[in-house]
Amino acid sequence: MNFVEVITSVPFLATISCLFIGLYFVWRNAQGEVVSNDLINQSDLSGKIIIVTGVAPNGIGYETARKLYELNGTVILAVRDMKSGEETRKLLEKETKKKTNGKLVVMHLDLNDLNHVKEFATKFIETFSTCHILINNAGVCYTPYSTTKQGIEKQFGVNCVGHFLLTMLLLPKLKEHSDSKILNLSSFTINEIKKSEMKNFNFTKERVLGNCSDIPRFNLYVRSKLAIAALSKRFDRLLQEEEEEKLLDTATTTCQENRPKCVPLNPGMVATNIHRHMDILYLLPSAPYRLVCKEPYYGSQTSIYCALAQLKGGHYYTECKDADEIVNPLVNEKEFQDNLWNICLELCKDYL
Repeated sequence: MNFVEVITSVPFLATISCLFIGLYFVWRNAQGEVVSNDLINQSDLSGKIIIVTGVAPNGIGYETARKLYELNGTVILAVRDMKSGEETRKLLEKETKKKTNGKLVVMHLDLNDLNHVKEFATKFIETFSTCHILINNAGVCYTPYSTTKQGIEKQFGVNCVGHFLLTMLLLPKLKEHSDSKILNLSSFTINEIKKSEMKNFNFTKERVLGNCSDIPRFNLYVRSKLAIAALSKRFDRLLQEEEEEKLLDTATTTCQENRPKCVPLNPGMVATNIHRHMDILYLLPSAPYRLVCKEPYYGSQTSIYCALAQLKGGHYYTECKDADEIVNPLVNEKEFQDNLWNICLELCKDYL
């Protein structure tokens, strides 16, 4: 048989068809769960003020902001570059086909500089006076060794410390509402770390300052995401303790779960720009890489779910459900949480 006969033969075409069908199911399985239509249809965010950090197109934050805006929320797009932010706002308005009473507001936030984080919080409070949902979505991954403006290792500083300060500054406003939420994006990578390996991650104040060039860059990323998960649980402990004190003072029997909550969540491995510094991934052909990664729409689903659903305070969420039983046990250790809390307080003390 010649080449043309081979490629047009029934066995060859059947094989190719099966291959493509198989690849589709591999891709679709990697996309994970989506928010149920029932939850979407019963959700109305009218009157809710929501902050989403990091909303570049083709990203998790962009897709999250789009859905919350579509559901009538006032969504603050907290961006590093105002020109790009305004372009993102216009694109969101253009791509949102459903009629909405929501509003999009672009505000400048540079998590690389704690001075600027404080300026953002001050301006936000002056403009909006309150906050219902804070989604700490922005992040960097595998960046070249460098530091923030305050000399903190870049990935720990941007992913963790910048969001820690932002949350602390907005906490009084978030606590004004019994249904307010703080959603912190962590990572599935944290569940691979064992306690015996913690020496490779170095959670001390001294070891998060400087560029930490003796630590592999991916470890620095995982370290920041592990800290985010532990600090989320520490924030929720604070909110729970304050609610318990309030109930004792007022002698009421109000349900303790009817309170502000903070949770860490895992979006999964998502094909976004955050991986641009990971040379090995970008050397791989695009198609195989995308087969094992979620598209941003699917990567945003757990964030959207947590913004809309009733949550258990401090629990770890992934694939649109409570998955606290699979989270790394380290993040549940109060001593571990308190150590990170104290490190971040020390790093932020001049801005609180």
